[in-house]
Amino acid sequence: MDAFDPAVLPPFEERDYEEIADDGLDRPPLRGQTSPPQGLTDVDWAALEDAYGPATETPLYLEAITSDDDGDVAYGAFGLYSATTHQGSVFSASGAAIPFLSELVGRDNVTAMTYLARIAVGETHFIATPRDLDARTEYADAVAAHGDIIRAHAERTDDSEAWRLLALLGLLPETLLIDLETNDPSLLADRLMLAGFAAALSGEDSKCRLRVERARQLVRTSSSLLVRLAASAFLAFTGVADDYARHLLAHLSDSEEYVASTWITAVGPFAEGVWLYSATDDELAGADVPATLRVAAVEERVRRALPPGYDADFVIPARAVSAELREILAASVTTSPDLFAGGSFELISRGLPATRPAVERLAGLRDDVLSLVTGPNTLAELIESDLRAGDVQDATIATIVASGPWSVTTAALAGDTTSSEHTTLGIRLPRSVPDDPMLETLVSLLGEALSRGDLDASSQFLAHALARPDAPGMRVAVSLLAHALAGRFDERFLPLVRSFHRHPEYSPAPIAVLRRIRNLLPPVMAERITLPS
Repeated sequence: MDAFDPAVLPPFEERDYEEIADDGLDRPPLRGQTSPPQGLTDVDWAALEDAYGPATETPLYLEAITSDDDGDVAYGAFGLYSATTHQGSVFSASGAAIPFLSELVGRDNVTAMTYLARIAVGETHFIATPRDLDARTEYADAVAAHGDIIRAHAERTDDSEAWRLLALLGLLPETLLIDLETNDPSLLADRLMLAGFAAALSGEDSKCRLRVERARQLVRTSSSLLVRLAASAFLAFTGVADDYARHLLAHLSDSEEYVASTWITAVGPFAEGVWLYSATDDELAGADVPATLRVAAVEERVRRALPPGYDADFVIPARAVSAELREILAASVTTSPDLFAGGSFELISRGLPATRPAVERLAGLRDDVLSLVTGPNTLAELIESDLRAGDVQDATIATIVASGPWSVTTAALAGDTTSSEHTTLGIRLPRSVPDDPMLETLVSLLGEALSRGDLDASSQFLAHALARPDAPGMRVAVSLLAHALAGRFDERFLPLVRSFHRHPEYSPAPIAVLRRIRNLLPPVMAERITLPS
């Protein structure tokens, strides 16, 4: 086995862009001769939306990319990029543009091909490995309906963008021959990626063994680092174990390089994604995981251990946590605290809580009041169900009262009375948007429960808050609401019924709750309170 030595790796080639330069002239009107797709003006574009509002300029962009004037084409390309496929997002105008872009692809318009692909599968980095296909957009099927046109264009022009789109839509012909003997590094890298995705998505074919040997050779000997990276990805996607390729991926996972490739742009995130995709469970849990990949390896282990079917709309309940996942979580919050500092987007999107305390409860590392089991759920999950529904249930209030409303309040809200105060529940509440409906529901729920329990602890807390200059936080709002609901509001608490600023977005306490408190008070007290209208 060849020893991996990063010191002898070739550098990445300088990126060679063939972008059409802006000529600095104002448009419209267009300057050149155009041949717009048929029926372009028959669509009510003003009734459709792009990234900036009514899509009235989309037909002009589509016409512009057919112009014989380079400046027109640049204008149309930039317009389609910024409005119709803005940062990978798609809009109703994007869907309406599909048949017109498809017609232009039939004329071998490469600019149209680029934007047809973006409408279907987003930006290049959205789908780095075969498991990322769920990143395809809502219009992927609509684009796939034009697969024959895309395939004919690919066969005529060998357009790498077209071949990539066909692969990601599952439309590659079974008899496709992928030549890996070209000397063009960029083209060879694209073909290696195409072959890797094709093998991963359709299974190994009779030619795969020859491609594997070619890829092994390229990983070790190619004078192009881009080719070596793509060859490593090919081996990973085809399930071939290759230590040299694994070392190369781990080394490049820390790279800040960008390359000009149809399949790859940012080298570091791509190499990391491929390394994780092909890592075994033992490799992810091993002590020799490269330092740059340790947190990512933990994240991958957690992802694999999560039960199927959970997503961002349903936080995983404690009863669904397997012993394996509990063990991984317990080790992770100790060895990789940054992973759960504010919630990993990757894990949150699969139903894991957004806060570290909530993750610790799932792992069995906390025995606070929110971990109490009440029927089939923990108390935290019972509260969260009310917050997601936006409706306070009497059964939840009764459970909180039985558990000790002040202890529940202090467990659910961390920090102090300043704007740093936030929830420790598993749901994803924004910390700096106090009038968020979920946050209002949380404060109202806790306040209702506290009003039915012992108010002594909250009275002491409010007395302490009066002695501090900080703006009222959520616990102050809960305590004030509880006293107002119980008819035990002391006049000395009036200075606390205030926002941090006349603009609600800067106020830690929910303004809607403060208004409710004011409305519950006798007029002689209420008239002394000023809140944003």
